[in-house]
Amino acid sequence: MVLSASHAGGGFATGNQENTYFVCSGWAGLLSLALSMAILTGIIAIAMRLYNKYDLHSYKELFEKLYHPFDKLELVFELFFYPKWARMPPLL
Repeated sequence: MVLSASHAGGGFATGNQENTYFVCSGWAGLLSLALSMAILTGIIAIAMRLYNKYDLHSYKELFEKLYHPFDKLELVFELFFYPKWARMPPLL
């Protein structure tokens, strides 16, 4: 559950949402949590290998490499990534 909470962030880290969603489903819920975190860990490991193999310096470069045969598909990353940061309040 620590990996799941660290992935999802502060609201999830209290454990209440995990309890409601996964634990209440019994063993199937706990197994689905473990499976989803294993899949996420595998995807992150593959992304890190690509990041190092091609000497990439940003997430944008990583997604350009991932979407390579379909170069315009990289705009999907731009569409969803940058508006999220634009809505965040300033830290100071």
